[in-house]
Amino acid sequence: DARGWIAAIRVRGRVPVLVGGTGFFLRVLTVPIFREPALDPERRRALRKWLATQPRSRLERWTRVLDPRRSELAAGGGPQRLSRTLEVALLSGRSLSWWHEHVPAQDEALHVVVALVELPRVELDRRINARVADMLREGLVEEVRALLAAGYRPDDPGMTGVGYREVVAQLRGELGSEEAAERIRRATRAYARRQVTWFRNQLPPDVILVDGSAPLESRLERVVRAWARAVEEAGSRPRRGANV
Repeated sequence: DARGWIAAIRVRGRVPVLVGGTGFFLRVLTVPIFREPALDPERRRALRKWLATQPRSRLERWTRVLDPRRSELAAGGGPQRLSRTLEVALLSGRSLSWWHEHVPAQDEALHVVVALVELPRVELDRRINARVADMLREGLVEEVRALLAAGYRPDDPGMTGVGYREVVAQLRGELGSEEAAERIRRATRAYARRQVTWFRNQLPPDVILVDGSAPLESRLERVVRAWARAVEEAGSRPRRGANV
């Protein structure tokens, strides 16, 4: 979908801007993934249904056997990523790691100018804590209560995310409100640290580092200068230089 939107924006003579904190979405555009093998849809549905009944510890154990190189990453993504890893291995006869390594990418890589906004850890933690307070004040508990009442299960995709799972535990009486809030803050800070590590190791070497505590105008100027330089090096106008 993103590739289609990017193409449509460029046709209008505009510059696509990708904004977000999740690096995997950026990476799949700059380092495209393999073309997935044909998997029988009926067998896949049946396998997914069965895997959903298995305890997480069992899924992790099977993943370590069937795809040891990906097991840690799969476990970090929860039941959904564990099941995805297992279904490819079981239905194709090859591990997901093998497909990533040996099968050509299904799309061409996009050329991008990447700007990474950095903040001192103390300030990042302060903003995370303030954000959690805002979420709770603006109705996170009521939102989760309504989702559960609508029939969503605690282990459904999305419901296992940071914030949701802690509030589910609170509504079940397993955590007090302040303990749930502290766990959300702690989990979010840990997630942010993992992101920082990922960015450090996975972003391109020419990434533009931007001081998030600097005035907005200076941050914008740094990014625009980097974009203009990329366009100049490409020897073309902006919409025909770097793609994004």
